[in-house]
Amino acid sequence: MKRENEFAVGLVVIAALALVVGGALWLSGAHLGKTEAVYTARFRTVGGLGAGSPVVLRGVRVGRIEAIRLAPGNWVEADIKIYSGVTPPAKPAVIAASASLFGEWAATLISNDPPPADPNIRQALEEAQAVGGGKWPGATLPDIGQLTAQASRIATDIGTVAARVQSAFDSRLRAGGRSPGPRHERASGRDRRRRFQFAARFGGAVARGNRSQDDVGARGYGDQSGTARHYP
Repeated sequence: MKRENEFAVGLVVIAALALVVGGALWLSGAHLGKTEAVYTARFRTVGGLGAGSPVVLRGVRVGRIEAIRLAPGNWVEADIKIYSGVTPPAKPAVIAASASLFGEWAATLISNDPPPADPNIRQALEEAQAVGGGKWPGATLPDIGQLTAQASRIATDIGTVAARVQSAFDSRLRAGGRSPGPRHERASGRDRRRRFQFAARFGGAVARGNRSQDDVGARGYGDQSGTARHYP
């Protein structure tokens, strides 16, 4: 009976170890028994990309970021491991972007022929391509937090401009010897409220538009969703 108990405990320990090892391999995205190709992409900045970040092609996860390091000339190089059986685009480029609102980033493989329509992305890819060396050109989309902060600044500036215009208009009336009067003051108050409401709505629209632009732009270069399918 004692030996049977020891045998059962041993089986449980072995099964637990196998489960831990299998889970670690699954989380790391390792493909055992398959040859994986490694390529290097060149960026000015990689944003929130890190070792282990997913690499997607047309919405399907096809690899992962193996390593990231600084390179001469103020560049950053990222080693990209592509799973066996995946054929990259003939003229590849890499777009790094936020994949979700929770800070996860992903690298999307796109074809640089024709170049992307976004002028900032196109310029970044051209600069990286001009360095040469056989490395893939890379570009990085702005973080959602940066876009939201920029939208807030725009809304604040619009409100400030609206207040200054109203103040200048009231000053001109007084300089001409015309009193605004109760009716005009009520109208001015309504105008100020409308302007500030417009500024608030505009700021919110810009923030939502930037978030949508980030998501849609990322999907334009490939689906960036955090639930990207794994390449079989």
